[in-house]
Amino acid sequence: SLLALIFLYVGGSMTNFIIFAVLEALAMSLSSGAINALIYDTLNHENRESEYKKVIGKFTALWPLGAAIASVIGGHLATYSLNLPVLYTFIPYAIAFIAILFVREVPYEKEENTNVVKHFNSSLKTITSSRTLVLLFLGSFIFFGFEEGMHQLKPIFLKFKDIDIIYFGYISFFTFILSSLGHWQSDSVSKWFGDKYTIIISTLLIIIFLYCATLTTGLLSAFF
Repeated sequence: SLLALIFLYVGGSMTNFIIFAVLEALAMSLSSGAINALIYDTLNHENRESEYKKVIGKFTALWPLGAAIASVIGGHLATYSLNLPVLYTFIPYAIAFIAILFVREVPYEKEENTNVVKHFNSSLKTITSSRTLVLLFLGSFIFFGFEEGMHQLKPIFLKFKDIDIIYFGYISFFTFILSSLGHWQSDSVSKWFGDKYTIIISTLLIIIFLYCATLTTGLLSAFF
């Protein structure tokens, strides 16, 4: 991520932006699975495996909470220079890098075979053997691909709706705050409605809000 950020800061060409996107995507892919596995293994080591869903929900809530604070700061910095938010991003990245060096990995049973292809094939067989897993993976593939596309095009959408750049940070702030609250309460909500119906309701709400955002104008469209 630090290396990717260097290419984003330098900018100046499409090549640098492409390198940034590839490196950042690679870093996110590697870290997301590793972090989830580390949390699960730690809970399992402490005989708290049943708390995984609750803990991962609250852990995930911390990301949009930090992003909410950074959005307001970044929005103001961007009015002076688009490079300033990127430059200041090096600070939390460096702190996170130092902090992770002190994380203790709990002992767990490791696979003797380190062949990546065999691990991939084994995981693929596990997924394809379950209809539920296949549907979840297919839904996640479509949903997160669509969501990432919307996220990348959000500044263009807000500009299209004649919203001044000074408000971009505040809009992102409230978006991330709601996201953080959703993650924080995800375990309670899923216990109330059930996991399946929680996913269905969430998906329907996304479709409704997206439709409303398309039809409305100005700050009202940003609300959705």
